[in-house]
Formats: sequence, C-alpha cells, structure tokens
Amino acid sequence: MTTTGHPRKTRPLFVTLVVVTDLIALAIAFWPMLILGLGFQAIGATNGWWPGDPNSNDGEAVFATLVGSVGLALVLIAAAIPVALVSRQQHQPVLRSTVRNTLYLLGACLVIGILTFFL
Repeated sequence: MTTTGHPRKTRPLFVTLVVVTDLIALAIAFWPMLILGLGFQAIGATNGWWPGDPNSNDGEAVFATLVGSVGLALVLIAAAIPVALVSRQQHQPVLRSTVRNTLYLLGACLVIGILTFFL
C-alpha cells in the first residue's frame, strides 16, 4: 500500500512563509486602514451620527473612503500573489490557500479597525 501524502517538512515551511507574508501585509495595510477609517468617520459625521463634528463637510467622506478601499484592495492583491506562489511551490491547494489567507487578512483588518475605533 502506498501513501500519496506530502512530506511533513513542507507544511511548517508553508505556514511560516504565509505568516510572514501576512505580517508584512498587515504592516503595509495600516495606512489604507487608517485612511478608510477616516472616511468612515466622515461618513458618520455627514449623516449626523455624531453631531457637532466641525469636519463633517470637508469632502473626505468620499475621497478617504475611496482611497482607503482601493489601497486595502491593492494590499490584499499584493499579499495574495506570494501566497499563491508559495502554495504552488509547496504543493498546497492554491485557490483554497489564497482565498483562506485573504479572508484571514480581511478579518484581521476588521479586528484592527474596530480596536482602533474604540481606542
């Protein structure tokens, strides 16, 4: 009986490379998340969620939200490329690994964004 499993030494290397990629992506994604948060704050001020905000009509509701969203999308795409390449090199499922990693990054960005909103 033969086994078709992968060698055990490739899995820790794969996880290490993906985690390093994620940490770099989160460090780079800090600025787009900050700009996106400013845009969300401006949207809330424009809608009257927190009255008395003197900056509620400066235009960042559209500009900051758009720039932050595009920046975050570019960071996610830039992080997906090395994950896909590492997945292929380490004989892991490419699409599943890339989608899972992108969802993890989005979740981490959401948690960081919520934490910075309340701090």
